[in-house]
Order: sequence, then structure tokens, then C-alpha cells
Amino acid sequence: MIKGRRLRIQWPPRTLKTQLLIYGAASVFFAVAVTAFILLRWAQAEARRQVQLQMLYTATALASALERVDPSQAQAILAAFHDARETQKAHQAWVVDLQGRIVAGENPRDIGRSLAEVTGHPEPALEPVLRGTQSVALDRMRHHDAWVLGVTVPLHGDAADPERITGALHYIVAYQVMEPLTRQLLLAFAPAALLLIVLLIVPLWIYLERSLLRPLRTLTAANRAIAEGRSEGRIVPEEAMPSHELGEAMRTRNEMLNQLEKADAEFRRLLRELSAFYSVAALLSETMTLKELLERTLDHVLEITNMDAGEISLFDPEHKRLVVHAHRGFPEDWFACEADRPTACLCGEVVYRAEPLCVSDISRDARMTRLACMHAGFRGFCAVPLRAEGQVLGVMSLHSRQARRLLPREQDLLMAIGNQVAVALTNIRLYAEVQRLATTDPLTGLANRRVFEQRLMEEARRARRYRRPLALIMADLDRFKVYNDTFGHPAGDAVLQEVASLLQANVRKTDLVARYGGEEFAILLPETSAAGALAVAEKIRVAVENHPFPRRETLPGGRLTISLGIAAFPEEVDEPEALIQYADEALYRAKALGGNRVSRSNQSGGKGVCIDDPFARP
Repeated sequence: MIKGRRLRIQWPPRTLKTQLLIYGAASVFFAVAVTAFILLRWAQAEARRQVQLQMLYTATALASALERVDPSQAQAILAAFHDARETQKAHQAWVVDLQGRIVAGENPRDIGRSLAEVTGHPEPALEPVLRGTQSVALDRMRHHDAWVLGVTVPLHGDAADPERITGALHYIVAYQVMEPLTRQLLLAFAPAALLLIVLLIVPLWIYLERSLLRPLRTLTAANRAIAEGRSEGRIVPEEAMPSHELGEAMRTRNEMLNQLEKADAEFRRLLRELSAFYSVAALLSETMTLKELLERTLDHVLEITNMDAGEISLFDPEHKRLVVHAHRGFPEDWFACEADRPTACLCGEVVYRAEPLCVSDISRDARMTRLACMHAGFRGFCAVPLRAEGQVLGVMSLHSRQARRLLPREQDLLMAIGNQVAVALTNIRLYAEVQRLATTDPLTGLANRRVFEQRLMEEARRARRYRRPLALIMADLDRFKVYNDTFGHPAGDAVLQEVASLLQANVRKTDLVARYGGEEFAILLPETSAAGALAVAEKIRVAVENHPFPRRETLPGGRLTISLGIAAFPEEVDEPEALIQYADEALYRAKALGGNRVSRSNQSGGKGVCIDDPFARP
């Protein structure tokens, strides 16, 4: 253990090769241990078998020698046998009588004692041998706390009856005698066993390296290429795949990766289209001119579809034609030929059918009437209607120089964008209509009172700051109520519309004509002095007096006239905001004097005295 830090061992190891080495070494060690154990047990068994055979042979030979001598000589034979053994303590032999008592032995002190007493354990195999029921007895037993091998053979010492058993020879050998033989057997067979283990392990390791480790390294490298975002090395080559389950897993992995890459490409395409659609939707919500809106939308659509050119045309229902409002990618002389065109063309067919139309090659289509597109080198064509609330407002068409037909999903996207554009067009038109209704008088088309008051405040601030002249004319039709009551409101409305036209025709474009209320009108004249305002007012009075209004002969005097009051800053009014007050007072004075005249307001000494200034009639 490191001081202050505990030694941590990673288990299991991170690499398969290390794990295989560890588990392989453990397996080899286990195999060697098992093999050594089996080999040891076999060597011990084989050594015991050989020792037992040798003991049986020795006991038989010794018994034959003992049967030919007197019992008194048996002790000498056993002593000579004991002295002939290399390991004397490991070999012991006794001769017993029929009662199991020792009559001869290597140790003279054992004579007369029972064999069980001398050996320290019972001899169950001795009695069957002495009775003749067993010809020989081989046994493994404990002898004074040590394991020994014993063999017991009968003795036939009666010359008159050779078959009669007169005693037995009991011969034991200690286990230590087998140890050299066991080692010899182990040394003889251990190399063969180790060679067999090596012959089993080496091919197995080669197989694992070629069929498992090497393919796994290839697979790891391919996965690392994916993690690092590299395009090369992502696919496992076919020749690197083994023929077993791992190879099938690699093959399946390649197929899955191909499917994922296709799905990723499709997802990215859909994401681009969705982003573009969102951009178009966000674009349509911005405040901009109609032309700028259509051009920027067309730019986004061309980027999405990779088409070479495009146009957005709006339908003019009054003249039954399509008018190009935005275009991209066409030659310079194309717009002159295509700006206004009849609807008898492919785009017109889209308008009438209210459905998208795609042609892969317009040069082979019998409906082709747009020769300018074909002469410009365009072949692929796709158009979608701009439809909102069941009404086709126009057409968005795309063109490609190569023969190409947009896919259904691309057509669906164009239809969605076209519907968005149509909704935006509808909103623009509605907004323009609302703005128009909010700023104009619905009957005469003139500016309404609110717009007039806002414009008056702006011009008044400018006039006061820069000390510039500003004039105001307030006008009111004479005896209009009589005309209206006599001929009805529709006739009166028609008169008001004609008067509005006369007022507009007799002022400058920079002047503002507004309907102030009922038959009363206000005319704001920036950069105009009192004299200039008088001239304009007289011009208007004469124009209204001479205009042939319907049924004017039924009115008193046989004509419809107008009275006008003027006020000018800074000549007559100290504060431009007071122009309405003084012009209205001048108008009231003109009306009080009989109408059909121009009256001006002259502010003197800050008292605001109104002075009549009628014009002489020609």
C-alpha cells in the first residue's frame, strides 16, 4: 500500500486481451494442476501395482525357499533376506504358524508373539490364507502410523501331505519404496503431458487471436472512427469479418450503421427543410414591403430546393392576367417579356386548377407556352398556387436547367410555404385595407378628420420651428341640406364625391384635402401664404360653381355653390394650432354673408378680428 493512498487494482481488466491472458494463464495453471494430480495418482497406482507384483514374486520365491528348510533354519533365511534389502526398514517378513504366532522373523524378539501384536494392527487377510480359502492376500494397511503394502502367502512344509498348509509368510513393504518409482514414472510421462497442454493451448491462442482479438480490434477502430466523426474507417471491411457469430454481429452493425446514416441524412434534410420553413414563416411575420417579402421568400425556397430560378406572380382578377412581382435567376431580358402575361400558360393552369404542377422537361410538354423560359435554357418546372381561404392569389414557380421533377415531399413543402405566403398576402391586403379605412373617408376617399388633425399638428410644429408659412382652408357646401332633402341621400353622396374630386384636382400633391364632417371639408396648404391660400380658395369656388351637378337647376339660383374660409400662419394667426379656429370663423362669416364666397381671418393686436374679404365674380 502506498502511503496516504490505497492501491487499487482494476478488475476485471479493461482489455479483452489482458482478460484472456489472465483467464488463459489460470486455465493453464488449473489444467497443469489437474493433469499433475491425475498423473501423480496414476504414477502412484502404477508404482503400487508394480511393487505389489514384485512383492508377490518375492514372497512366492521366499515361501518356496522356506518350505524346503526346517523351521529352525527359517530365521536364518529371513535374516539373510533382510540384509539383502537396500532399505532394510522398508522391508519386513514374518513366518507364522496356523495359530497366527510368529515362528520366524527378522527380529528374534518377535518369535512367539502374534502377528497383530507385532505389526500393531489386525490382519484380517491372514486367517483366510491359513484356512486355505484364499491363495494369496494383497492389502494396504497402517503399520505403526505408516502406510505399507502387505502380501500373505501360504506355506506347505509337510512332506507327507504337500497340500497341507503348515503356516504363512507375511511380507510388508513401506510406501517410501514406491517414491523413486513414482518419480521415474512422473519424469517419464510429464514431458508428454506438458507437450500435450502446449499443443492444446497454442492453437487455441492462435485461433482466439485471429478469430476474436483481431476482429475486435478492427471493430474497436471502426467504432472509434464514428466517435471521432471521421468518415473513413466507419465500416468494417468484409474480409475482416470472421465466419462465426462475431462476424455476423459486425455485418449487422454495418447494416445498422448504414440505416442510421440514412436516417441521420433524412433527419438532417427534414431539419433543414423545417428550419427553412420556420425561416419563411418568421420572414412572413416581419414588417416589410410586398416586393421585399416575396423576393426574400423566393430566396429561401430556391435554397431549400436547389432550383436554378424562380418567380412569384400575383393574379390580377380585373384584367385576368398574372403579374410578376418577384423573380430570381433569370436573364436580364426575361423580365421584359414575362412581367405581364395572360394566364394561358402552365402557371395559368395552376391558377385555374388550384393544384401544384410539376414537369420534368418543359420542352416535351404540349402545354408549354412560355417560350422565354425554354429559350433561357430551363427545362425542369414546378409551380404551386398561393391559395388562402379557397382563393388563389398567385403562383410560385421554380425552374431548373436540368430535367428534374421535384419529389412529392418537396412539393408538399412548397405547398405549405405557398399557403403561408398566401396567408401573408391576405394579411397584407387586409392590413392595407384597414389602414385605408382608418385614414380615409369611406364615401369620398379623402383623408378623414383624424388624419387631418395629425397632419395639422406635424405641419404646425414644423412651421413654428422654422417660421415657415402654413395656410388652412375650411369649405362648406351652400344649401346642401336642401339638395339632400330634395333628392335623397344617394344623390347627396354623389355630390359629395364629385366635390371631393374637384377639391383634389385644384390643389397640389403636397396639400392635404380631408372631409372634416358632413358637407364640410378642410384643405391644409403647407408652405403657402395668405395670398396663395386666397388664390386656391377662389379657384375651388369657381370650379364648384361652374360644375354641372345633377339637378342643380332646381336649387335657389340654379347652381350648387361652396363657401370657404381661410387662415394663414404667421400673417394672420400667431399660433399655427389656432388655424382651425380662425379658418372656421372665416367660413362662418362667409356663410353668414350669403355663401359662394371666400372669407379670410385677419388677427390684429392678438384680438382675432375676422374681416370679410369677398372676391368679385367675373
